[in-house]
Amino acid sequence: MVTTRRSSGGTNAENIQVHNRKQANERTTGRNVVLHTAITWGWRDPSLTSARREYIAKSACRQVAYDMGYPAPLAHTRLPHWYGLVHAAITTGENADPCSPSNSGRATNVDIIDEGHPGYLREMYRYAERVCGALAT
Repeated sequence: MVTTRRSSGGTNAENIQVHNRKQANERTTGRNVVLHTAITWGWRDPSLTSARREYIAKSACRQVAYDMGYPAPLAHTRLPHWYGLVHAAITTGENADPCSPSNSGRATNVDIIDEGHPGYLREMYRYAERVCGALAT
């Protein structure tokens, strides 16, 4: 079931599609938007107290998740880490997006074993069924 709700922003408020998932999983887009929003709102301002900067981080995470259509906010405790990744990428001139997942495109252990030894995992599974029974956990 897809529902909509009114955007909280300004005069151009529009409907936002609410997702069935609880939390945002758009790693790259969500993280970058949260970072930019938090910095714009003063998250990196050294004249503010740490409690105020934490409040800004929580608010930015909540607002971005809400605007993306998710009821649960992104983790505000990860902002310093994301900021460090972006800052390091800018200073070193890295071309890849630093906020994207680092394990994308890697092969799983099952794929690696199956590629090197075709049929081995199936044979081991059948052996385990014979020894332990089909309903063993």
